[in-house]
Amino acid sequence: MCMNAESVIAAYDFTARGNHEVSVRAGEPVRVLEAHDKRGNPEWSLVEARGGQRGYVPSNYLTIMPMRTAPTGTF
Repeated sequence: MCMNAESVIAAYDFTARGNHEVSVRAGEPVRVLEAHDKRGNPEWSLVEARGGQRGYVPSNYLTIMPMRTAPTGTF
């Protein structure tokens, strides 16, 4: 999952089931810290959610939203 010039949000609600996971709500922006778990498994991503909480969420619960760019000639 490429994070350059893109915004990542939770596509679905996810409720943490352990202390290594973090709960997120659909539409919530997250910052992806690692696009895999400690073993290199791409099915889990380490994210930072609102409030600075960090933990794993299923990678397929995340979606990439392209950054909006301003029209040419505007600031």
